[in-house]
Amino acid sequence: TRPSEAEVYLFGVGQGSTPLTLRLAPGPYLLSVERRGHVTQRKTLHVEEGLDTSWKVEFIKRKRSRLGDYVGGRGFWNRN
Repeated sequence: TRPSEAEVYLFGVGQGSTPLTLRLAPGPYLLSVERRGHVTQRKTLHVEEGLDTSWKVEFIKRKRSRLGDYVGGRGFWNRN
């Protein structure tokens, strides 16, 4: 992943943090990769026998909202 040190989940069960290599039997796997402050990435990965399968993830930063927009901010309380 870019940036690294993201948490990897296989069917919702934590597997460790990136960079990470997993040895899996052939079949489909639901993977998700999470990193604080970034949009979670999810994918169904199809593993085939005898082939290396990889997934490169480039995270997108999550948009930050300003607390003032919701509590006491101009857009909420002061509609001027």
